[in-house]
Amino acid sequence: MASVFRRRITGHVMSTFKQFLKKEEKGVFYDSLPLSMKLNQPKFLPPQFEITWKDVLKLKPELQERIHLNTVMTYLKNQEFPTFDGITDIFTDPVNHEKLVFTVDQELFSNSIILDIIRNIDKIPVHSTFFRNIPPEDVIVEYSSPNVAKPFHFGHFRSTIIGNYIANLCKFVGHKVTRLNYVGDWGLQYGILAVGFNKFGCEELLQKDPLNHLFEVYKRANEENDNNPTFKEEAKMYFKKMEEGNPEILAVWEKLRDLSLKEMQITYKRLNVHFDEIHGESMYADKVDEIYDILLKQNFVTCNEDGSIEAFINDENGNAEKAVLRKNDGTSLYLTRDIAAAIDRWKKYHFDSMFYVYR
Repeated sequence: MASVFRRRITGHVMSTFKQFLKKEEKGVFYDSLPLSMKLNQPKFLPPQFEITWKDVLKLKPELQERIHLNTVMTYLKNQEFPTFDGITDIFTDPVNHEKLVFTVDQELFSNSIILDIIRNIDKIPVHSTFFRNIPPEDVIVEYSSPNVAKPFHFGHFRSTIIGNYIANLCKFVGHKVTRLNYVGDWGLQYGILAVGFNKFGCEELLQKDPLNHLFEVYKRANEENDNNPTFKEEAKMYFKKMEEGNPEILAVWEKLRDLSLKEMQITYKRLNVHFDEIHGESMYADKVDEIYDILLKQNFVTCNEDGSIEAFINDENGNAEKAVLRKNDGTSLYLTRDIAAAIDRWKKYHFDSMFYVYR
């Protein structure tokens, strides 16, 4: 990329005073001086790289006593232009006489960058002057996060594309990246779906088109849940049995979940998106009691007489808002499982940075 020309120019500048540098200092110059160069592309003019003599002296102040800028310029200009490596001219800035300006051949500059990218796409972060100075990190990127038994909608598509871009970018600059998909596969909505499937579902349609059939069942079940108190109570009891570990109910949950994930993989394959790990809310269903204990001991939450647990959090205007972490029937909510997931990720990965791409 442009760093190729920065290094070439650095080589020309260093050739004028390399006899004054120790071996280890030459390496420092070669790595550091390109960072001080500014690329300027004046309108209708070829690319220009600019560097001040002051930036050179910062790396070795003793040069000021040994060599003058005029000597450096005389030496640099005492060669045939264009040079073999594409430099077409060297001059000092008319306003700032301590600024050296190197012009390069436009066609060679453009072709060199394009060919360099094509040939070395996997090596650019290692050899680039700029990427080399980015310390490698352990990075988690959590994105996509669809819900089971529902079609892949625009919000999930948006999160998937942006998250995949961030993960690719982090990997490109040299970070160790873990791509994480946190699937919504637990909660009262699943109780609503399961009870609805028992009443309105069709096994044949489920095998033929799992996501669309489950979505149609969920829409009908949700209407029933809003208008039928008996249905609503059934759904609550179903989810409560899930959290209690009823094996028959969990077997049905696992079947619908696996069908949904299988269909999602078809979508991800079409998008050329992959994940290193797929987690689900269900992974943290048995860890919420530990979260309750921690938060209660630290007085972050309050346990009410009816068994519900809640916290009051100030919003950006200082107004207290209630956040429920456990319902009065003992079942958990997404917020509780999300806290458990966040703690688990830190314990497992000890990441330097984490990107949460919300839909």
